[in-house]
Amino acid sequence: AGMAATGVAAALSACGLAAGLAPGMAGLAAAGAAPGAFAPPLQRIAALARQSDSPPVLITNHGVGLLRDALPEFRVHDAHYPGAAALAALIAPGPVWRISSTAPKGEAPGALLLRGRFTGERDMHLILVKGRAPE
Repeated sequence: AGMAATGVAAALSACGLAAGLAPGMAGLAAAGAAPGAFAPPLQRIAALARQSDSPPVLITNHGVGLLRDALPEFRVHDAHYPGAAALAALIAPGPVWRISSTAPKGEAPGALLLRGRFTGERDMHLILVKGRAPE
């Protein structure tokens, strides 16, 4: 088992991903991980959130549980409950980011498109609802 784990660590490192994935994170890198070009869109969003000057509130329908596990210090709200998500966005002292697989309608300054790695993996749009755009 140790040899297999070493092979996995080497493969992750070669892709620019952190070798140590925390249990229950299902592909999201542990704190301090630098996402590589082959990282899933939600992993890249988690890395952007960690690098943010002010911790953003995240509102999404995608990977809510994964993001909550990966980013316990952040507030992650399920967009399935629009009233709770809207209230969280309204009272948040810092930035609010919306994560969606649907492209924003009209003007969306500061929106980022994070492409899926392969056919079948959804593209994710990181949309600034309030505050500064991620850099």
